[in-house]
Amino acid sequence: MGVEVETISPGDGRTFPKKGQTCVVHYIGMLQNGKKFDSSRDRNKPFKFKIGRSEVIRGWEEGVAQMSLGQRAKITCTPDMAYGVTGHPGVIPPNATLIFDGIHVRLIESTLSMLTAQRACAAMAARRLVRASFSSAHTHRSLIHTSTSRKDQDELHPEWASLAKKQLKGKNPEDLIWRTPEGLNIKPVYTKADSVDRPDELPGVFPYTRGPYPTMYTYRPWTIRQYAGFSTVEESNKFYRDNIKAGQQGLSVAFDLPTHRGYDSDNPRVHGDVGMAGVAIDTVEDMKMLFDGIPLEKMSVSMTMNGAVIPVLAMFIVTGEEQGVSKAKLTGTIQNDILKEFMHMPKFNSISISGYHLQEAGADAILEVAYTIANGLEYCRTGLKAGLTIDEFAPRLSFFWGIGMNFYMEIAKLRAGRRLWSTLIKENFQPKNAKSLLLRTHCQTSGWSLTEQDPYNNVVRTVIEAMAAVFGGTQSLHTNSFDEALGLPTVKSARIARNTQIIIQEESGIPKVADPWGGSHMMEALTDDVYNKALKFIKEIEELGGMARAVAEGIPKLRIEECAARRQARIDSGSEVIVGVNKYRLGKEETVEVLAIDNSVVRQKQIDKLKKASVRESRDPEAAKKCLAAIEECARTGDGNLLALAVEAARARCSVGEITDAMKKVFGEHKASTRMVSGAYRSEFGENAEIAGAHNRNPRLLVAKMGQDGHDRGAKVIATGFADLGFDVDIGPLFQTPLEVAQQAVDADVHCVGVSTLAAGHRTLVPELLKELRKLNRPDILVICGGVIPPQDYEFLYQSGVCAIFGPGTRIPQAAVEVVDSIERSLEKIRQVISAATPAQLLHLSFEALAKDVVDEGVVRSGALCKHARQEADFRLKENMAMTIEKPSCFICPQAREQDRPKGSGPYRPQPRMGNRAQIRAYSQAEAAARGYMVTAAPRSVTARFTFSSSGAFILDDLLAATTRTSTFPTMESTADRGETERIDS
Repeated sequence: MGVEVETISPGDGRTFPKKGQTCVVHYIGMLQNGKKFDSSRDRNKPFKFKIGRSEVIRGWEEGVAQMSLGQRAKITCTPDMAYGVTGHPGVIPPNATLIFDGIHVRLIESTLSMLTAQRACAAMAARRLVRASFSSAHTHRSLIHTSTSRKDQDELHPEWASLAKKQLKGKNPEDLIWRTPEGLNIKPVYTKADSVDRPDELPGVFPYTRGPYPTMYTYRPWTIRQYAGFSTVEESNKFYRDNIKAGQQGLSVAFDLPTHRGYDSDNPRVHGDVGMAGVAIDTVEDMKMLFDGIPLEKMSVSMTMNGAVIPVLAMFIVTGEEQGVSKAKLTGTIQNDILKEFMHMPKFNSISISGYHLQEAGADAILEVAYTIANGLEYCRTGLKAGLTIDEFAPRLSFFWGIGMNFYMEIAKLRAGRRLWSTLIKENFQPKNAKSLLLRTHCQTSGWSLTEQDPYNNVVRTVIEAMAAVFGGTQSLHTNSFDEALGLPTVKSARIARNTQIIIQEESGIPKVADPWGGSHMMEALTDDVYNKALKFIKEIEELGGMARAVAEGIPKLRIEECAARRQARIDSGSEVIVGVNKYRLGKEETVEVLAIDNSVVRQKQIDKLKKASVRESRDPEAAKKCLAAIEECARTGDGNLLALAVEAARARCSVGEITDAMKKVFGEHKASTRMVSGAYRSEFGENAEIAGAHNRNPRLLVAKMGQDGHDRGAKVIATGFADLGFDVDIGPLFQTPLEVAQQAVDADVHCVGVSTLAAGHRTLVPELLKELRKLNRPDILVICGGVIPPQDYEFLYQSGVCAIFGPGTRIPQAAVEVVDSIERSLEKIRQVISAATPAQLLHLSFEALAKDVVDEGVVRSGALCKHARQEADFRLKENMAMTIEKPSCFICPQAREQDRPKGSGPYRPQPRMGNRAQIRAYSQAEAAARGYMVTAAPRSVTARFTFSSSGAFILDDLLAATTRTSTFPTMESTADRGETERIDS
């Protein structure tokens, strides 16, 4: 195996290789002769190649790690580093940009570490990584994600290995070592030698590995805190009160997405999301009804709220006031930025630092704990900059972890997280209060691990995850309902989820021992491994300037997205088993009841409450206006306290949307990037035989997120998988409206729009998208849906015009094949229409009849589609265009003109374009005649609308209302068939 490099571009001339030198590339995995390459066994085998006639590695000043290769650059046996760049194994085309993620490129005189993924990390990251490549070995290692356990830790006990080898009949016992996705090696058996360096520790003693409190659950068990909210405040209030009666010990409020994003329910951007994924809160009156009959001085309330945290918390404070409960007596937690107002709320945890969302986005256990702790350190520095001491706010920080199915790893993650936090806080901030060192946590079982297929298996998954959270030492816990992969949970499924915790608390005896894993050779060694590897990531973030800078550069997001894509690829390939999905599947799925919410009813109810006398019409308009102006001024100047002003605004009955808008005028809104990683599917599958035939067709897909659903893991994984498997993929921004998605689809000239939906807005938003595509004269663009969609909604979406639906657990390669087939069926229908039409009719077919796929500036040859039309991409015109036919015209296929255009007809003259519209000029009549086609005597006043399809073709519409009256319009006929040219007048 090897790489032939014709050229590489010049660098600084100091350390880069010379012509003829041999470079050694260590990589994670590859494909060899079409078979999967076991990188874990052959990790140290180098991939060698020789440098060609010049040495060039350029772009470091601009901060982009890239190599430009020459014409004959190719890879004969491709490691996964190349898949992420070209999308085609075996060949790197000219001027390709090589992106290496976690790959060591070992040169003769130095070592480079290129920590980028597709489209490169940003400038600052690249510059820092280049500097790090020439720094100490310790610093260099801290930047590499693919490091593994130390070799001596991986050595098996010799006596056990000898016994195991006999049982394995000569096979190597090292094959039993579990190589985890996190890059850790878990041995099949552990002994005292594996934890001999670990000192004895006690719960409640620094560094708190075994728990933040001495007695842990033996004195008081964890709080059962179920996260819930159902459409209206009335329904949610009833649900909360019933759960409290049934044994729930704390509330965790699920707000709907418009509330999360700071929109009122009457905002047109959110009409498909109101009340769908939680309870809608617009004003204090909603919050009062939500907690009606619930004593807030006794009940701990957790609110998962970030974007609109200030108005929502303000309304919670005012609700307590109007219940007669002062804010000093309110207890609970909120996800939030640091606010000085919390100095007056000693029982309220001001910030919940969330790792759960990182895990749901795709992070493995190491990335989750590392990035979450790094977030916490960033909050601490921010608090110090604001003039607070570490002991004034650190004791009220809490953490929120996701708990997945890797049982041992999740327990070790929680134990290592406490050790990391206490150690780093002590080293960096020297607190005087020991409570500042405590990491207190809420956990939630994984939503991503829930499957649509055979959903009753999810009950078992949730039990395993809940046990891991308890053994890891959580302070409170939410257990997901088994049906949440299908839709919103029912009362029955929510009861099973809650009772899961009650049974563990009341029947199992598990709470009777504090940290029963303490002293376990395996668990202590694994905790050390998680601690050490997470610490490397934290140091990397700190070297980049902290988490805020790293997030701005996109590094954590890129790593998490790649991790998600690789895991999905493992599941789709079967190397990671999901029971009921890729193994032991049911022949026929059972029907499961799913909660259905009429979004239109909920939204209208909220709008009526906003408008009626109790809120906007009854409040003092001048007082409300004054409060909002004060918030805007405080945001602009930084003088004052935003939360205190928001409390005043809530008292004046200002809404969530109004308070948010006042701050948004100053702060603006964050715009998430839409970068995409590649290579995960190619490194796992190689050339997929099912997709290989589609490559030449170059199908084009737009992955879209509509409404206020910001969960984009599924969308990014789909984009990565489809791109790796041969599609041209665009990713739309988050929070789009149906019109915005439709316009982007038309502008990008795609074959298909893939809608990712996880927040139950599909019944409203998807039909509107199809409607907007029809308004834009592009009903030919197919729409597919994926995500959490109740099976009973499938038929509704199919009848609306959706061509395919893919639920959780769908294999991406199979989905890609189905999408390609749908595109091909659509194109075939059009070809049949075209083949049955004469050239004259083609000019007069209405858009609805013709649909798409005529010819891009080309000629239709007596009932046959031009063979080059669908291959043409460079000459596509992106939007509908007006054309006035003022003289004899014809349209000649760009590919045809290059290959079989008559000699002597002169060079091709590109069509002029003016902005987003074009005046299409005709070729000479002589050239048209030479081609065998001619249009003459066209009326000078006829205006036609031209739509260019995703095949690179144009469509005429609005020229005729009926397709039968062709004799009254100009016609185009072939002169080749008759041997003469005839003028046909209208």
